[in-house]
Amino acid sequence: WNYKNQEAEAFNTHGAATGDKQALQQAIDAYRIILNFIPNGEQNRDWAITRNNMAVVLQTIGERETDTARLEEAAQIFRDSLAVFEREKDDLNWAAAQNNLANVLLKIGERESDPKRLNEAVAAMRATLEKRPRDKVPLDWAASQNNLGLALYALSERQPGGERLTDAEAAYRLALQEYTRQKA
Repeated sequence: WNYKNQEAEAFNTHGAATGDKQALQQAIDAYRIILNFIPNGEQNRDWAITRNNMAVVLQTIGERETDTARLEEAAQIFRDSLAVFEREKDDLNWAAAQNNLANVLLKIGERESDPKRLNEAVAAMRATLEKRPRDKVPLDWAASQNNLGLALYALSERQPGGERLTDAEAAYRLALQEYTRQKA
Protein backbone atom coordinates (compact mmCIF):
# COMPACT_ATOMS: atom_id res chain seq x y z
CA TRP A 1 0.00 0.00 0.00
CA ASN A 2 2.70 2.47 0.99
CA TYR A 3 4.74 1.78 -2.14
CA LYS A 4 1.72 2.24 -4.43
CA ASN A 5 0.78 5.45 -2.64
CA GLN A 6 4.30 6.85 -3.10
CA GLU A 7 4.22 5.76 -6.72
CA ALA A 8 0.87 7.51 -7.27
CA GLU A 9 2.18 10.70 -5.67
CA ALA A 10 5.34 10.58 -7.82
CA PHE A 11 3.36 10.10 -11.03
CA ASN A 12 1.04 12.94 -10.02
CA THR A 13 3.91 15.30 -9.19
CA HIS A 14 5.70 14.50 -12.43
CA GLY A 15 2.56 14.71 -14.55
CA ALA A 16 1.39 17.98 -13.03
CA ALA A 17 4.81 19.59 -13.39
CA THR A 18 5.50 18.45 -16.94
CA GLY A 19 2.04 18.09 -18.42
CA ASP A 20 2.65 14.37 -18.98
CA LYS A 21 -0.91 13.02 -19.28
CA GLN A 22 0.34 9.43 -19.28
CA ALA A 23 2.00 9.96 -15.89
CA LEU A 24 -1.24 11.47 -14.56
CA GLN A 25 -3.17 8.45 -15.82
CA GLN A 26 -0.61 6.17 -14.14
CA ALA A 27 -1.27 8.05 -10.88
CA ILE A 28 -5.00 7.40 -11.24
CA ASP A 29 -4.34 3.72 -11.98
CA ALA A 30 -2.11 3.45 -8.90
CA TYR A 31 -4.78 5.08 -6.71
CA ARG A 32 -7.35 2.59 -8.04
CA ILE A 33 -5.04 -0.28 -7.04
CA ILE A 34 -4.60 1.27 -3.58
CA LEU A 35 -8.37 1.31 -3.13
CA ASN A 36 -8.33 -2.50 -3.36
CA PHE A 37 -6.08 -2.65 -0.29
CA ILE A 38 -8.39 -0.57 1.89
CA PRO A 39 -10.88 -2.53 4.00
CA ASN A 40 -14.46 -1.45 4.58
CA GLY A 41 -14.74 0.43 1.29
CA GLU A 42 -16.70 3.64 1.41
CA GLN A 43 -17.01 3.72 5.19
CA ASN A 44 -13.27 4.04 5.62
CA ARG A 45 -11.42 7.32 6.12
CA ASP A 46 -8.39 6.00 4.18
CA TRP A 47 -10.71 5.21 1.27
CA ALA A 48 -11.96 8.81 1.28
CA ILE A 49 -8.43 10.26 1.46
CA THR A 50 -7.24 8.05 -1.40
CA ARG A 51 -10.25 8.93 -3.53
CA ASN A 52 -9.74 12.61 -2.74
CA ASN A 53 -6.11 12.35 -3.90
CA MET A 54 -7.23 10.57 -7.07
CA ALA A 55 -9.79 13.30 -7.76
CA VAL A 56 -7.05 15.94 -7.55
CA VAL A 57 -5.30 14.13 -10.41
CA LEU A 58 -8.55 13.92 -12.36
CA GLN A 59 -8.98 17.66 -11.87
CA THR A 60 -5.46 18.29 -13.18
CA ILE A 61 -6.25 16.30 -16.31
CA GLY A 62 -9.66 17.94 -16.66
CA GLU A 63 -8.17 21.41 -16.52
CA ARG A 64 -6.09 20.52 -19.58
CA GLU A 65 -8.97 19.11 -21.59
CA THR A 66 -11.73 21.02 -23.35
CA ASP A 67 -14.69 19.04 -22.03
CA THR A 68 -15.67 18.84 -18.39
CA ALA A 69 -16.06 15.06 -18.00
CA ARG A 70 -12.95 14.62 -15.82
CA LEU A 71 -13.83 17.72 -13.81
CA GLU A 72 -17.35 16.37 -13.22
CA GLU A 73 -15.90 13.03 -12.14
CA ALA A 74 -13.55 14.78 -9.73
CA ALA A 75 -16.43 16.84 -8.29
CA GLN A 76 -18.43 13.68 -7.62
CA ILE A 77 -15.47 12.01 -5.91
CA PHE A 78 -14.94 15.08 -3.70
CA ARG A 79 -18.63 14.91 -2.75
CA ASP A 80 -18.25 11.19 -1.96
CA SER A 81 -15.26 11.99 0.27
CA LEU A 82 -17.25 14.65 2.08
CA ALA A 83 -19.89 12.06 2.89
CA VAL A 84 -17.25 9.98 4.71
CA PHE A 85 -15.38 12.72 6.56
CA GLU A 86 -17.27 13.89 9.60
CA ARG A 87 -17.37 17.67 9.56
CA GLU A 88 -17.06 17.96 13.33
CA LYS A 89 -14.61 15.08 13.98
CA ASP A 90 -12.34 15.18 10.93
CA ASP A 91 -12.54 18.86 10.15
CA LEU A 92 -9.15 19.22 8.44
CA ASN A 93 -9.79 16.43 5.93
CA TRP A 94 -13.36 17.64 5.50
CA ALA A 95 -12.09 21.17 4.82
CA ALA A 96 -9.51 19.87 2.32
CA ALA A 97 -12.15 17.91 0.40
CA GLN A 98 -14.54 20.87 0.55
CA ASN A 99 -11.80 23.19 -0.72
CA ASN A 100 -11.04 20.76 -3.56
CA LEU A 101 -14.74 20.59 -4.44
CA ALA A 102 -14.93 24.39 -4.51
CA ASN A 103 -11.92 24.59 -6.81
CA VAL A 104 -13.24 22.03 -9.28
CA LEU A 105 -16.66 23.71 -9.30
CA LEU A 106 -14.89 26.98 -10.08
CA LYS A 107 -13.11 25.36 -13.03
CA ILE A 108 -16.38 23.92 -14.34
CA GLY A 109 -18.19 27.21 -13.76
CA GLU A 110 -15.57 29.17 -15.68
CA ARG A 111 -16.41 27.06 -18.75
CA GLU A 112 -20.18 27.45 -18.49
CA SER A 113 -22.31 30.50 -19.14
CA ASP A 114 -24.74 29.61 -16.35
CA PRO A 115 -23.46 30.96 -13.00
CA LYS A 116 -24.88 27.99 -11.06
CA ARG A 117 -21.53 26.21 -10.60
CA LEU A 118 -19.81 29.45 -9.65
CA ASN A 119 -22.44 30.05 -6.96
CA GLU A 120 -21.85 26.48 -5.74
CA ALA A 121 -18.10 27.16 -5.69
CA VAL A 122 -18.61 30.29 -3.58
CA ALA A 123 -20.84 28.39 -1.13
CA ALA A 124 -18.34 25.52 -0.91
CA MET A 125 -15.46 27.90 -0.29
CA ARG A 126 -17.36 29.70 2.45
CA ALA A 127 -18.07 26.33 4.07
CA THR A 128 -14.35 25.53 3.84
CA LEU A 129 -13.52 28.71 5.71
CA GLU A 130 -15.73 27.62 8.60
CA LYS A 131 -13.35 24.70 9.21
CA ARG A 132 -10.09 26.46 8.39
CA PRO A 133 -9.78 29.00 11.18
CA ARG A 134 -7.21 31.69 10.68
CA ASP A 135 -5.73 31.24 14.15
CA LYS A 136 -5.11 27.49 13.66
CA VAL A 137 -4.20 27.13 9.97
CA PRO A 138 -3.41 30.65 8.76
CA LEU A 139 -1.92 29.75 5.37
CA ASP A 140 -4.72 27.31 4.56
CA TRP A 141 -7.19 30.00 5.63
CA ALA A 142 -5.43 32.48 3.35
CA ALA A 143 -5.48 30.01 0.44
CA SER A 144 -9.21 29.54 0.95
CA GLN A 145 -9.75 33.31 1.09
CA ASN A 146 -7.81 33.64 -2.17
CA ASN A 147 -9.88 30.86 -3.76
CA LEU A 148 -13.06 32.54 -2.55
CA GLY A 149 -11.84 35.73 -4.23
CA LEU A 150 -11.26 33.83 -7.48
CA ALA A 151 -14.76 32.34 -7.39
CA LEU A 152 -16.37 35.68 -6.55
CA TYR A 153 -14.43 37.43 -9.30
CA ALA A 154 -15.51 34.81 -11.86
CA LEU A 155 -19.08 35.17 -10.64
CA SER A 156 -18.91 38.96 -10.98
CA GLU A 157 -18.20 38.49 -14.68
CA ARG A 158 -21.47 36.51 -15.07
CA GLN A 159 -23.57 38.62 -12.73
CA PRO A 160 -22.71 42.28 -13.29
CA GLY A 161 -22.92 44.61 -10.37
CA GLY A 162 -20.35 45.68 -7.87
CA GLU A 163 -21.23 43.49 -4.90
CA ARG A 164 -19.46 40.31 -6.03
CA LEU A 165 -16.41 42.27 -7.16
CA THR A 166 -16.28 44.11 -3.84
CA ASP A 167 -16.55 40.78 -1.99
CA ALA A 168 -13.76 39.33 -4.16
CA GLU A 169 -11.52 42.27 -3.32
CA ALA A 170 -12.24 41.83 0.39
CA ALA A 171 -11.35 38.13 0.21
CA TYR A 172 -8.08 38.90 -1.62
CA ARG A 173 -7.19 41.54 0.98
CA LEU A 174 -7.83 39.07 3.80
CA ALA A 175 -5.62 36.49 2.11
CA LEU A 176 -2.83 39.04 1.82
CA GLN A 177 -2.88 39.56 5.59
CA GLU A 178 -1.39 36.06 5.91
CA TYR A 179 0.36 35.83 2.54
CA THR A 180 3.19 38.08 3.57
CA ARG A 181 6.80 37.84 2.46
CA GLN A 182 7.76 36.63 5.92
CA LYS A 183 5.14 33.86 6.08
CA ALA A 184 4.72 32.73 2.50
